Amino acid sequence: MEIFSIETARPLNDMNLLKAFYEQELKYIRRLFNNNRFLYAYYQFDLKDLDHSLFIRGAKPVDIPVPDVIGGDPQFTTCCDNIWGKFMAFERLEVWLLDELRALDKSEAGLQAPASGEERGKLAIPPGALKWTGETINLVEIAYGIWLTGQINNGNVSITELMEFLEVVFRVRVGKPHRRWQSLTRRKRLGAFRFVDEMMVALQKRLEEELEM
Repeated sequence: MEIFSIETARPLNDMNLLKAFYEQELKYIRRLFNNNRFLYAYYQFDLKDLDHSLFIRGAKPVDIPVPDVIGGDPQFTTCCDNIWGKFMAFERLEVWLLDELRALDKSEAGLQAPASGEERGKLAIPPGALKWTGETINLVEIAYGIWLTGQINNGNVSITELMEFLEVVFRVRVGKPHRRWQSLTRRKRLGAFRFVDEMMVALQKRLEEELEM
């Protein structure tokens, strides 16, 4: 649920804003760990000495601050069930956020890498001058079309590699390819690939206009 909330709230089409957004989320996670410093250390070192107070129904330590359990079933939950679950989940979320930040750094480095003199001479516009301003899901449709028909490296490229390349070229953050594919497949079958259909209509219209000249 945390990842879903982050992915639906994160800024799009601006790497700096997205980076700051992820870093703020990391601060929130680390604040949770810091606010429960003693319990988190107990969790990290996998200690057992206080388990009789922390994980026995009806028990509660008198000299250690523990979070209040709201809405828990007293016949089932213990005073630290919930916070332990948060420790486990937020550690995984922390890893996910760090992976996202590393991917952004990788994309940023690719944008800043200078072209050779020969390459600069051939380019009509400088690297990084083009920016994808359409909906990112449209770029996903294109990427999957290119990948599935084997247009790059004779088909010897993964969809993740291709998507990362397009992110760098067009200065846009698309996200996890398989998740974006799932969002396409959840559409109604006849409208799953709306942008590709829109491109076909535009191409056909252009052809017809040229034939009429």
